[in-house]
Amino acid sequence: MAGGTEVMPLRNRGERGGPVLDLSRVSELSAISVEDGVRLGAGVSYTALLEGLGKGVPVLALAARTIASRQVRNRATLGGALAIADPSADILCALVAGGAEVELASLSGVRRVPVERFLTGPYRCDLGNEELITAVLVPAWGCGPAAYAKVGARNAMARAACAVAVVLDVERRAVGIGVAACAPTPVRALEAERFVAEEAPWGEGGELGERLLKRVGALVAGATRPRADGRGSVEYKRHAAAVLGGRALARAWRDRATARAGGCGTLADYASAFVPDPSLPAVDGAPKLKIDGAEHHLPEEATGDSLLRLLRDQLHITAPKNACEEGECGSCTVSIDGEIACACLVPAVQAVGCEVETVAGLSAADGELHPVQAALLEAGGVQCGFCTPGFVMAARDLLRRVPDPTDEQIREGLNGNLCRCTGYRKIVEAVRLAAAR
Repeated sequence: MAGGTEVMPLRNRGERGGPVLDLSRVSELSAISVEDGVRLGAGVSYTALLEGLGKGVPVLALAARTIASRQVRNRATLGGALAIADPSADILCALVAGGAEVELASLSGVRRVPVERFLTGPYRCDLGNEELITAVLVPAWGCGPAAYAKVGARNAMARAACAVAVVLDVERRAVGIGVAACAPTPVRALEAERFVAEEAPWGEGGELGERLLKRVGALVAGATRPRADGRGSVEYKRHAAAVLGGRALARAWRDRATARAGGCGTLADYASAFVPDPSLPAVDGAPKLKIDGAEHHLPEEATGDSLLRLLRDQLHITAPKNACEEGECGSCTVSIDGEIACACLVPAVQAVGCEVETVAGLSAADGELHPVQAALLEAGGVQCGFCTPGFVMAARDLLRRVPDPTDEQIREGLNGNLCRCTGYRKIVEAVRLAAAR
Protein backbone atom coordinates (compact mmCIF):
# COMPACT_ATOMS: atom_id res chain seq x y z
CA MET A 1 0.00 0.00 0.00
CA ALA A 2 1.02 3.63 -0.42
CA GLY A 3 -1.51 5.90 1.31
CA GLY A 4 -3.49 3.27 3.19
CA THR A 5 -6.65 5.34 3.57
CA GLU A 6 -8.87 2.60 2.13
CA VAL A 7 -7.01 -0.46 3.45
CA MET A 8 -6.37 0.65 7.03
CA PRO A 9 -10.07 0.78 8.06
CA LEU A 10 -10.31 -2.87 6.96
CA ARG A 11 -7.21 -3.76 8.97
CA ASN A 12 -8.51 -1.84 11.98
CA ARG A 13 -11.67 -3.96 11.87
CA GLY A 14 -9.68 -7.15 11.51
CA GLU A 15 -10.99 -7.80 7.99
CA ARG A 16 -7.64 -7.72 6.22
CA GLY A 17 -4.64 -9.05 8.09
CA GLY A 18 -1.22 -10.22 6.96
CA PRO A 19 2.01 -8.37 6.24
CA VAL A 20 2.16 -4.86 4.80
CA LEU A 21 4.32 -3.93 1.81
CA ASP A 22 4.91 -0.18 2.13
CA LEU A 23 5.31 1.59 -1.22
CA SER A 24 5.23 5.15 0.13
CA ARG A 25 9.02 5.55 -0.09
CA VAL A 26 9.25 4.51 -3.76
CA SER A 27 9.94 7.98 -5.17
CA GLU A 28 9.25 6.91 -8.75
CA LEU A 29 5.61 6.31 -7.79
CA SER A 30 5.29 9.95 -6.74
CA ALA A 31 6.95 11.36 -9.86
CA ILE A 32 5.08 13.56 -12.32
CA SER A 33 6.27 14.34 -15.82
CA VAL A 34 4.95 16.47 -18.66
CA GLU A 35 5.24 15.62 -22.32
CA ASP A 36 2.23 15.10 -24.58
CA GLY A 37 -0.07 15.25 -21.58
CA VAL A 38 0.75 14.48 -17.95
CA ARG A 39 2.06 11.28 -16.39
CA LEU A 40 1.08 11.05 -12.72
CA GLY A 41 2.76 8.44 -10.54
CA ALA A 42 0.35 6.13 -8.75
CA GLY A 43 1.60 7.47 -5.41
CA VAL A 44 0.64 11.08 -6.14
CA SER A 45 -1.65 12.32 -3.36
CA TYR A 46 -4.90 14.23 -3.70
CA THR A 47 -3.30 17.23 -2.01
CA ALA A 48 -0.67 17.28 -4.77
CA LEU A 49 -3.45 17.21 -7.38
CA LEU A 50 -5.27 20.05 -5.65
CA GLU A 51 -2.36 22.35 -4.84
CA GLY A 52 0.40 21.40 -7.28
CA LEU A 53 -1.68 20.73 -10.38
CA GLY A 54 -4.67 23.00 -9.85
CA LYS A 55 -4.34 24.72 -13.22
CA GLY A 56 -2.37 22.04 -15.04
CA VAL A 57 -5.07 19.35 -14.75
CA PRO A 58 -8.18 21.26 -13.62
CA VAL A 59 -10.61 18.33 -13.61
CA LEU A 60 -8.50 16.37 -11.13
CA ALA A 61 -8.03 19.37 -8.86
CA LEU A 62 -11.75 20.13 -8.86
CA ALA A 63 -12.64 16.53 -8.02
CA ALA A 64 -9.92 16.27 -5.37
CA ARG A 65 -11.28 19.27 -3.50
CA THR A 66 -14.57 17.45 -2.87
CA ILE A 67 -12.90 14.33 -1.45
CA ALA A 68 -12.94 13.71 2.29
CA SER A 69 -10.76 16.08 4.39
CA ARG A 70 -7.25 17.46 4.22
CA GLN A 71 -6.14 14.76 6.66
CA VAL A 72 -7.24 12.12 4.15
CA ARG A 73 -6.18 13.99 0.99
CA ASN A 74 -2.63 14.29 2.32
CA ARG A 75 -2.35 10.47 2.30
CA ALA A 76 -4.80 9.14 -0.30
CA THR A 77 -3.32 8.32 -3.71
CA LEU A 78 -4.41 7.87 -7.30
CA GLY A 79 -3.25 4.26 -7.37
CA GLY A 80 -5.26 3.42 -4.27
CA ALA A 81 -8.46 4.80 -5.79
CA LEU A 82 -7.94 2.77 -8.95
CA ALA A 83 -7.22 -0.45 -7.04
CA ILE A 84 -10.28 -0.07 -4.80
CA ALA A 85 -12.52 0.78 -7.81
CA ASP A 86 -15.32 2.40 -5.80
CA PRO A 87 -18.16 3.22 -8.27
CA SER A 88 -18.73 6.53 -6.45
CA ALA A 89 -15.07 7.63 -6.39
CA ASP A 90 -14.76 11.28 -7.38
CA ILE A 91 -11.24 11.02 -8.76
CA LEU A 92 -12.19 8.07 -10.98
CA CYS A 93 -15.07 10.08 -12.41
CA ALA A 94 -12.62 12.85 -13.30
CA LEU A 95 -10.11 10.42 -14.84
CA VAL A 96 -12.83 8.87 -17.00
CA ALA A 97 -13.95 12.30 -18.23
CA GLY A 98 -10.35 13.25 -19.06
CA GLY A 99 -9.70 10.13 -21.14
CA ALA A 100 -6.96 8.91 -18.79
CA GLU A 101 -5.14 5.60 -19.02
CA VAL A 102 -3.76 3.36 -16.26
CA GLU A 103 -0.17 2.12 -16.53
CA LEU A 104 0.36 -1.39 -15.14
CA ALA A 105 3.76 -3.02 -14.67
CA SER A 106 4.82 -6.59 -14.01
CA LEU A 107 7.78 -8.87 -14.77
CA SER A 108 6.10 -9.54 -18.11
CA GLY A 109 6.20 -5.88 -19.13
CA VAL A 110 4.09 -2.73 -19.09
CA ARG A 111 0.57 -2.27 -20.43
CA ARG A 112 -1.79 0.69 -20.57
CA VAL A 113 -5.55 0.49 -20.26
CA PRO A 114 -8.18 3.26 -20.49
CA VAL A 115 -9.60 3.92 -17.03
CA GLU A 116 -13.16 3.13 -18.08
CA ARG A 117 -12.03 -0.32 -19.30
CA PHE A 118 -9.78 -0.92 -16.29
CA LEU A 119 -12.81 -0.59 -13.97
CA THR A 120 -14.75 -3.82 -14.53
CA GLY A 121 -17.39 -3.65 -11.79
CA PRO A 122 -18.14 -2.43 -8.27
CA TYR A 123 -14.83 -2.72 -6.40
CA ARG A 124 -13.37 -4.80 -9.24
CA CYS A 125 -10.68 -3.89 -11.74
CA ASP A 126 -8.46 -5.40 -14.42
CA LEU A 127 -5.37 -5.72 -12.20
CA GLY A 128 -3.42 -8.96 -12.50
CA ASN A 129 -2.06 -10.78 -9.44
CA GLU A 130 1.51 -9.90 -10.40
CA GLU A 131 0.82 -6.36 -11.58
CA LEU A 132 1.41 -3.02 -9.90
CA ILE A 133 -0.38 0.23 -10.76
CA THR A 134 2.52 2.54 -11.56
CA ALA A 135 0.99 5.63 -13.14
CA VAL A 136 -1.96 7.43 -14.67
CA LEU A 137 -1.59 9.14 -18.04
CA VAL A 138 -3.81 12.13 -18.81
CA PRO A 139 -3.79 13.23 -22.48
CA ALA A 140 -3.22 16.89 -23.32
CA TRP A 141 -6.90 17.45 -24.12
CA GLY A 142 -7.80 16.07 -20.67
CA CYS A 143 -6.10 19.11 -19.15
CA GLY A 144 -8.55 21.55 -20.69
CA PRO A 145 -11.28 23.70 -19.10
CA ALA A 146 -13.27 21.57 -16.68
CA ALA A 147 -16.00 21.45 -14.08
CA TYR A 148 -17.01 18.98 -11.39
CA ALA A 149 -20.46 18.76 -9.80
CA LYS A 150 -21.44 16.42 -7.01
CA VAL A 151 -24.34 15.79 -4.64
CA GLY A 152 -24.05 13.88 -1.37
CA ALA A 153 -25.60 13.60 2.07
CA ARG A 154 -23.58 16.55 3.40
CA ASN A 155 -21.17 19.21 2.18
CA ALA A 156 -17.98 17.36 3.18
CA MET A 157 -16.78 13.86 4.01
CA ALA A 158 -19.57 12.31 1.94
CA ARG A 159 -19.52 9.75 -0.83
CA ALA A 160 -21.31 10.95 -3.92
CA ALA A 161 -24.92 10.03 -4.58
CA CYS A 162 -24.17 11.30 -8.08
CA ALA A 163 -21.22 13.14 -9.60
CA VAL A 164 -20.47 14.50 -13.08
CA ALA A 165 -17.12 15.64 -14.47
CA VAL A 166 -16.78 17.61 -17.72
CA VAL A 167 -13.59 18.38 -19.68
CA LEU A 168 -13.61 20.55 -22.82
CA ASP A 169 -11.21 20.05 -25.71
CA VAL A 170 -11.57 23.51 -27.22
CA GLU A 171 -9.06 22.93 -30.01
CA ARG A 172 -10.72 19.76 -31.30
CA ARG A 173 -14.24 20.96 -30.39
CA ALA A 174 -14.92 17.90 -28.28
CA VAL A 175 -15.86 17.12 -24.70
CA GLY A 176 -15.39 14.34 -22.16
CA ILE A 177 -18.18 13.66 -19.65
CA GLY A 178 -17.84 11.18 -16.78
CA VAL A 179 -20.56 10.10 -14.35
CA ALA A 180 -19.98 8.36 -11.00
CA ALA A 181 -22.21 6.62 -8.43
CA CYS A 182 -24.89 5.92 -11.03
CA ALA A 183 -23.64 2.66 -12.58
CA PRO A 184 -21.50 -0.34 -11.55
CA THR A 185 -18.47 1.76 -12.55
CA PRO A 186 -17.89 5.43 -13.46
CA VAL A 187 -19.01 5.76 -17.09
CA ARG A 188 -18.60 8.05 -20.10
CA ALA A 189 -21.75 9.76 -21.34
CA LEU A 190 -20.88 9.14 -24.98
CA GLU A 191 -24.18 10.29 -26.53
CA ALA A 192 -24.00 13.53 -24.57
CA GLU A 193 -20.39 14.03 -25.71
CA ARG A 194 -21.37 13.58 -29.37
CA PHE A 195 -24.30 15.96 -29.02
CA VAL A 196 -22.14 18.72 -27.51
CA ALA A 197 -19.46 18.24 -30.16
CA GLU A 198 -22.02 18.70 -32.92
CA GLU A 199 -24.41 21.28 -31.47
CA ALA A 200 -22.38 23.60 -29.22
CA PRO A 201 -21.47 27.04 -30.68
CA TRP A 202 -17.72 26.36 -30.60
CA GLY A 203 -16.63 29.01 -33.05
CA GLU A 204 -19.24 31.64 -32.26
CA GLY A 205 -18.16 32.58 -28.75
CA GLY A 206 -21.75 32.31 -27.58
CA GLU A 207 -23.24 30.83 -24.44
CA LEU A 208 -25.02 27.51 -24.24
CA GLY A 209 -28.78 27.82 -24.37
CA GLU A 210 -31.15 26.35 -21.82
CA ARG A 211 -32.59 23.89 -24.35
CA LEU A 212 -29.15 22.55 -25.24
CA LEU A 213 -28.16 22.16 -21.57
CA LYS A 214 -31.42 20.38 -20.80
CA ARG A 215 -30.86 17.98 -23.69
CA VAL A 216 -27.31 17.30 -22.54
CA GLY A 217 -28.63 16.57 -19.04
CA ALA A 218 -31.14 14.09 -20.43
CA LEU A 219 -28.38 12.32 -22.39
CA VAL A 220 -26.14 12.20 -19.32
CA ALA A 221 -28.97 10.65 -17.31
CA GLY A 222 -29.50 8.16 -20.12
CA ALA A 223 -25.92 6.94 -19.76
CA THR A 224 -26.51 5.88 -16.15
CA ARG A 225 -27.60 2.55 -14.70
CA PRO A 226 -28.31 3.48 -11.09
CA ARG A 227 -29.43 1.24 -8.26
CA ALA A 228 -31.37 2.41 -5.23
CA ASP A 229 -29.31 2.53 -2.06
CA GLY A 230 -28.94 4.58 1.11
CA ARG A 231 -27.82 7.57 -0.94
CA GLY A 232 -30.88 7.78 -3.17
CA SER A 233 -33.51 6.10 -5.31
CA VAL A 234 -33.10 5.27 -8.99
CA GLU A 235 -35.29 8.23 -9.93
CA TYR A 236 -33.36 10.62 -7.70
CA LYS A 237 -30.00 9.58 -9.12
CA ARG A 238 -31.16 9.94 -12.73
CA HIS A 239 -32.61 13.35 -11.96
CA ALA A 240 -29.36 14.37 -10.22
CA ALA A 241 -27.32 13.19 -13.21
CA ALA A 242 -29.43 15.32 -15.55
CA VAL A 243 -29.18 18.43 -13.40
CA LEU A 244 -25.47 18.05 -12.63
CA GLY A 245 -24.65 17.22 -16.25
CA GLY A 246 -26.11 20.47 -17.56
CA ARG A 247 -24.69 22.47 -14.64
CA ALA A 248 -21.15 21.13 -15.03
CA LEU A 249 -21.12 21.70 -18.79
CA ALA A 250 -22.28 25.30 -18.31
CA ARG A 251 -19.48 25.95 -15.80
CA ALA A 252 -16.78 24.44 -18.02
CA TRP A 253 -18.11 26.37 -21.02
CA ARG A 254 -17.83 29.66 -19.14
CA ASP A 255 -14.18 28.86 -18.36
CA ARG A 256 -13.23 28.08 -21.96
CA ALA A 257 -12.68 31.75 -22.86
CA THR A 258 -10.08 32.09 -20.11
CA ALA A 259 -8.34 28.95 -21.31
CA ARG A 260 -8.28 30.13 -24.93
CA ALA A 261 -6.74 33.42 -23.82
CA GLY A 262 -3.97 31.59 -22.00
CA GLY A 263 -5.38 32.21 -18.54
CA CYS A 264 -4.91 28.58 -17.57
CA GLY A 265 -1.42 28.47 -19.06
CA THR A 266 0.13 25.41 -20.65
CA LEU A 267 1.30 22.12 -19.20
CA ALA A 268 4.91 23.29 -19.35
CA ASP A 269 4.07 26.17 -16.99
CA TYR A 270 3.53 23.67 -14.20
CA ALA A 271 6.55 21.46 -14.82
CA SER A 272 8.33 22.89 -11.76
CA ALA A 273 5.63 21.37 -9.55
CA PHE A 274 6.00 17.95 -11.12
CA VAL A 275 8.74 16.46 -8.95
CA PRO A 276 8.87 13.44 -6.64
CA ASP A 277 8.10 14.09 -2.97
CA PRO A 278 11.41 13.76 -1.10
CA SER A 279 9.89 14.09 2.37
CA LEU A 280 9.94 10.40 3.23
CA PRO A 281 13.45 9.23 4.09
CA ALA A 282 14.76 5.75 3.44
CA VAL A 283 14.64 3.45 6.46
CA ASP A 284 18.08 2.38 7.62
CA GLY A 285 18.76 0.24 10.68
CA ALA A 286 16.33 -0.24 13.57
CA PRO A 287 13.02 1.51 12.81
CA LYS A 288 12.62 4.69 14.87
CA LEU A 289 10.38 7.72 14.83
CA LYS A 290 10.20 11.00 16.72
CA ILE A 291 7.03 11.88 18.57
CA ASP A 292 6.79 15.38 20.02
CA GLY A 293 10.58 15.59 19.88
CA ALA A 294 11.28 12.30 21.68
CA GLU A 295 12.72 9.32 19.83
CA HIS A 296 10.88 6.00 19.99
CA HIS A 297 11.51 2.55 18.55
CA LEU A 298 8.83 0.86 16.49
CA PRO A 299 8.15 -2.53 18.12
CA GLU A 300 8.21 -5.37 15.60
CA GLU A 301 4.76 -6.54 16.68
CA ALA A 302 3.30 -3.09 15.85
CA THR A 303 4.62 -2.74 12.29
CA GLY A 304 1.29 -3.82 10.79
CA ASP A 305 -0.82 -1.66 13.11
CA SER A 306 -2.01 1.88 12.59
CA LEU A 307 -0.02 4.80 13.93
CA LEU A 308 -2.92 5.50 16.29
CA ARG A 309 -2.68 2.06 17.88
CA LEU A 310 1.08 2.39 18.12
CA LEU A 311 0.75 5.71 19.92
CA ARG A 312 -1.99 4.72 22.34
CA ASP A 313 -1.51 0.99 22.94
CA GLN A 314 2.25 0.57 22.60
CA LEU A 315 3.71 3.95 23.54
CA HIS A 316 0.88 5.12 25.84
CA ILE A 317 0.65 8.52 24.14
CA THR A 318 -3.05 9.22 24.49
CA ALA A 319 -3.38 12.77 23.12
CA PRO A 320 -4.81 11.51 19.78
CA LYS A 321 -8.25 10.04 20.53
CA ASN A 322 -9.62 6.77 19.18
CA ALA A 323 -13.19 7.12 17.95
CA CYS A 324 -14.05 5.83 14.47
CA GLU A 325 -10.79 4.28 13.15
CA GLU A 326 -12.07 5.09 9.64
CA GLY A 327 -10.77 8.63 9.11
CA GLU A 328 -14.26 10.08 9.51
CA CYS A 329 -14.09 12.05 12.76
CA GLY A 330 -10.62 13.64 12.92
CA SER A 331 -10.18 13.06 16.66
CA CYS A 332 -6.87 11.25 16.04
CA THR A 333 -5.37 14.02 13.89
CA VAL A 334 -1.58 14.31 14.14
CA SER A 335 1.08 16.03 12.06
CA ILE A 336 3.62 13.92 10.17
CA ASP A 337 6.55 15.91 8.83
CA GLY A 338 4.35 19.00 8.81
CA GLU A 339 1.29 17.48 7.13
CA ILE A 340 -1.78 16.52 9.13
CA ALA A 341 -3.21 13.02 8.89
CA CYS A 342 -5.64 10.75 10.69
CA ALA A 343 -3.38 8.50 12.73
CA CYS A 344 -5.90 5.66 12.39
CA LEU A 345 -5.33 5.61 8.61
CA VAL A 346 -1.52 5.70 8.68
CA PRO A 347 0.34 2.37 8.84
CA ALA A 348 2.78 2.70 11.74
CA VAL A 349 5.65 1.68 9.49
CA GLN A 350 5.09 4.79 7.35
CA ALA A 351 5.95 7.02 10.32
CA VAL A 352 9.43 5.52 10.66
CA GLY A 353 12.06 8.24 10.22
CA CYS A 354 9.41 10.95 10.47
CA GLU A 355 8.63 13.74 12.93
CA VAL A 356 5.21 13.09 14.45
CA GLU A 357 3.49 15.86 16.40
CA THR A 358 0.47 15.46 18.65
CA VAL A 359 -1.49 18.12 20.50
CA ALA A 360 0.52 17.23 23.62
CA GLY A 361 3.65 18.66 22.03
CA LEU A 362 2.23 22.06 21.09
CA SER A 363 2.55 23.77 24.46
CA ALA A 364 5.74 25.69 25.26
CA ALA A 365 8.31 24.27 27.69
CA ASP A 366 7.01 26.60 30.41
CA GLY A 367 3.48 25.29 29.95
CA GLU A 368 2.16 28.23 27.93
CA LEU A 369 -0.62 27.08 25.62
CA HIS A 370 -0.41 27.28 21.85
CA PRO A 371 -2.46 30.25 20.51
CA VAL A 372 -5.08 27.89 19.07
CA GLN A 373 -5.47 26.11 22.41
CA ALA A 374 -5.76 29.41 24.27
CA ALA A 375 -8.29 30.73 21.77
CA LEU A 376 -10.50 27.64 22.08
CA LEU A 377 -10.64 28.13 25.86
CA GLU A 378 -11.34 31.84 25.57
CA ALA A 379 -14.08 31.45 22.96
CA GLY A 380 -15.74 28.54 24.75
CA GLY A 381 -15.02 26.16 21.88
CA VAL A 382 -14.43 23.21 24.24
CA GLN A 383 -17.11 21.04 25.82
CA CYS A 384 -16.40 17.36 26.58
CA GLY A 385 -12.96 17.80 25.00
CA PHE A 386 -12.80 14.46 23.17
CA CYS A 387 -12.68 16.06 19.73
CA THR A 388 -10.54 19.01 20.82
CA PRO A 389 -7.06 17.54 20.11
CA GLY A 390 -8.05 16.94 16.50
CA PHE A 391 -9.54 20.41 16.09
CA VAL A 392 -6.40 22.01 17.54
CA MET A 393 -4.13 20.15 15.10
CA ALA A 394 -6.39 20.92 12.10
CA ALA A 395 -6.72 24.60 13.06
CA ARG A 396 -2.98 25.01 13.51
CA ASP A 397 -2.41 23.42 10.10
CA LEU A 398 -4.91 25.79 8.50
CA LEU A 399 -3.32 28.89 10.06
CA ARG A 400 0.11 27.79 8.91
CA ARG A 401 -1.16 27.63 5.34
CA VAL A 402 -3.67 30.50 5.47
CA PRO A 403 -2.71 33.01 8.20
CA ASP A 404 -5.84 35.15 7.73
CA PRO A 405 -8.60 32.74 6.65
CA THR A 406 -12.17 33.61 5.78
CA ASP A 407 -15.01 31.82 7.58
CA GLU A 408 -15.46 29.62 4.51
CA GLN A 409 -11.78 28.67 4.58
CA ILE A 410 -12.00 27.93 8.31
CA ARG A 411 -14.97 25.63 7.80
CA GLU A 412 -13.25 23.89 4.91
CA GLY A 413 -10.05 23.52 6.95
CA LEU A 414 -11.99 21.88 9.78
CA ASN A 415 -14.35 19.76 7.69
CA GLY A 416 -12.55 16.54 8.63
CA ASN A 417 -13.30 17.03 12.33
CA LEU A 418 -16.60 16.22 14.03
CA CYS A 419 -17.94 17.55 17.33
CA ARG A 420 -20.82 15.55 18.83
CA CYS A 421 -21.56 18.00 21.67
CA THR A 422 -22.80 21.06 19.84
CA GLY A 423 -22.45 23.23 16.76
CA TYR A 424 -19.25 24.66 15.37
CA ARG A 425 -19.83 28.40 15.79
CA LYS A 426 -17.58 28.84 18.84
CA ILE A 427 -14.88 26.68 17.29
CA VAL A 428 -14.89 28.88 14.19
CA GLU A 429 -14.77 31.94 16.45
CA ALA A 430 -11.74 30.47 18.23
CA VAL A 431 -9.84 29.99 14.96
CA ARG A 432 -10.71 33.55 13.99
CA LEU A 433 -9.37 34.74 17.34
CA ALA A 434 -6.15 32.72 17.00
CA ALA A 435 -5.62 34.12 13.50
CA ALA A 436 -5.92 37.68 14.80
CA ARG A 437 -3.13 36.99 17.27
